Amino acid sequence: MGLLIFAYRKQDIIRRKSDLEFKLLQLSEKLRNLQSYSSSIADGSVSMNDLMTVPPSLFGRMSSFMMYSDQASRAGAQQKFQLMSMMPGAMPQIQDAKMQQQYQQLMFKNLYDQERERFAKIEEKMLNDQEKKIQSDSDRLQTQLKMLEAELAEVTKGEDEAVKSSAPKFGLNG
Repeated sequence: MGLLIFAYRKQDIIRRKSDLEFKLLQLSEKLRNLQSYSSSIADGSVSMNDLMTVPPSLFGRMSSFMMYSDQASRAGAQQKFQLMSMMPGAMPQIQDAKMQQQYQQLMFKNLYDQERERFAKIEEKMLNDQEKKIQSDSDRLQTQLKMLEAELAEVTKGEDEAVKSSAPKFGLNG
């Protein structure tokens, strides 16, 4: 009877261990995907090549980031540009109209780039938080896995002892 209990317990531990290993594999894949996504948006802009190489699980997130950050950056840059143009002395007046237009375009592009960097930093912070959570979950699962491996070793030892004690003893005692 003890042998059956050990065998059942051993199979249960092996199943739970397999489940934990699968969850760890999923977490490590999720972590790799987030790191790939993070490196793609690190410069604050997303190219079509970045969009095509992002892992499928993060395609929607990257396309949303690309559209939202562009729209919000344009709006933020436009607002700051208007505020700068209303402030006396903030925007120099150049006599040549073409030079004035080029200067304004350069100012707007700089403001736009600052806004894109700001949105990239916000996204990076969210990604870092997710990465920390995944790492924490992974550490917790690793601890559980180690405990199961120790329990499996004990159950295997108990099973071996049960086999030895239940084995028929033949022989001559003499």
